[in-house]
Parts: sequence; C-alpha cells; structure tokens
Amino acid sequence: MEIEKKLEDIFRYVGIDFGVNEKLRGENLLGIKIGLKARDLLIIYLKIEKMFKIKIPEKAIVNGEFNTYWSILDIIKNEKGIK
Repeated sequence: MEIEKKLEDIFRYVGIDFGVNEKLRGENLLGIKIGLKARDLLIIYLKIEKMFKIKIPEKAIVNGEFNTYWSILDIIKNEKGIK
C-alpha cells in the first residue's frame, strides 16, 4: 500500500526500519524496544502532516494514540478517509 511505504520511508529517515523487524510495529516508539527520542517523534509528526497533507488531531497526541507504527497508520487513514 502506498501509505504504508511512505510511512516506512518517514521512519527510515529517523533510523527505524520496520521492514527488518515487523513485530516492532506494535511497540511504543518511545519505549525500550525502539528507543526513539522525542525530537525524532516530532520530526515524524511534521513529516507526516506535510507528506500526507493532513492535520493530526490534537486529541490523538493527548490520548497517547500517536505512539506506535500501527496507531499512526490508523490516524493517517482516518484523516484521509480510508478504511
């Protein structure tokens, strides 16, 4: 899927390759297994909004929904109207 490829490219930009270990897609990005820095999560956030031409809802951030690959993919699909 085009969206997933673009999202994977964004993660590769900050040094995470989910193609190597797909099991990590459900792990917390800031957790021990992935260990992403907060600044890298901000970079991901900004690149997603620019690349997909969407506005990530503030509630998704506040509610902790912007914390795994799968949840971010769901946010993008919801904002693009894709089920």
